[in-house]
This record gives sequence, C-alpha cells and structure tokens, in this order.
Amino acid sequence: ATTWNIEIEWKNNDIFKTEGLKTVIVKAVDGAGNEKAASHDFTYDVQAPEIKGITCSETTQVEDVVLTINIEDTNPVEPQITVKQNGQAISPTVDVTVSKPSGSNKSWISTATIPFSNKITTDGTYEIEVVAKDKNGRSSAPKSVQIIRDSVKPEIKFTNPAAETGDFIRQSSYKFEGTITDANDIKEASITLYKKNGEQLVKVGETQEISPNKNDGG
Repeated sequence: ATTWNIEIEWKNNDIFKTEGLKTVIVKAVDGAGNEKAASHDFTYDVQAPEIKGITCSETTQVEDVVLTINIEDTNPVEPQITVKQNGQAISPTVDVTVSKPSGSNKSWISTATIPFSNKITTDGTYEIEVVAKDKNGRSSAPKSVQIIRDSVKPEIKFTNPAAETGDFIRQSSYKFEGTITDANDIKEASITLYKKNGEQLVKVGETQEISPNKNDGG
C-alpha cells in the first residue's frame, strides 16, 4: 500500500479572480490502471457584504412596516435587525421577521417586517439598524432608518369663536381662528364651509388648504 500526502497552493491563478463556488477535483490512477476521482467544493469569498439601500415607510399608525434591504454580496444570509429607541435596543427586536435573501450574482434583496401592530405598541420615533451578513461570517457596516409610530389623531380647537357650535355671527366677513396640535408634524390641513339644512350638510365654496401660522385676514 502506498499513501501520498499532497499539498497544493494556488497563487495568482484565474480561479481567484472572481468570488463564488469553486470545485477541486483530485484524480488518482494506480499501476494497474484503476482510476478514482474525488471532489471538494468551497466558496471563495473575500469581500464583506454591503447594504446598497433600505426602503420603507417613514411613518405608521398601527400597521407593521416592511423594510426592503438591497444587499451586494455573493453569499448573503438573513440580515441582523436591531430595533432601538433613544439609542437603546428594545425587546421587539426578537419579534422581527426577516426573509432569506433572494437574487443572484452579487445583487440580493431581503425583507424585514417590524411588528408595530402587536409588539411595538407605544407611539414614538424608532431607529431600525440593519447589518448584512454572509456565509463566511463577514458583516457590513450598519445602516439605519427612522420610523415614527403615531396612532393619535391631531387635536383641533377653535379659539375664535370660543365655542365650537351655536355662535351667532353678525358680520358678513368673519375670521375663524384655532389651533391644530399633534405630537408630530402636521402633514396637511384644510377648511371647508358647509350650509346646514337640518341634518344635511351642503358644501359652500371650495375647500382651502391651511398652512402653519396662516393669517388670511378677515
């Protein structure tokens, strides 16, 4: 019986010009002409994954938010997701649903569902930190997005006239004043005048947009 110990080192070879799955095949032939081949697969991966972009809704009322994560790598696995508030990780991180990356070559997409409907139930601003990972144990630089959870409706209050209903107005021109308050920025507001016939409201004129601190005169 004869045993050969073999050691082969490739340097500056075309096999390492590109990342990906490689196969080494060793073939042996004995003196009687018997032939046997054995193969070994390995993945050549030297580049850490990179997050090319994250898209998602920036606000939610009580709905879950889905992050679409674009990853550049040859062998990515599920990204690591950390939910933070005020810079500190919070427990709903373990309840985030993350999909296996789908794609080909070096372009992959993974999704992460943030549970604002049943786990993160407190309004506020949340930071979602994403780290891409690959099968070789490498990690990308972290990338974060902010999502605001806001389930409370804006508060509208008339200040002039002081009462919300039942006022008598003698002037043909009258300025209504009031405030609109919300924990977050007001996206839009409008005012519409209706004529009331019993229980029926009939629109009078056009709806006008309201801008912050707007003063339209009389």
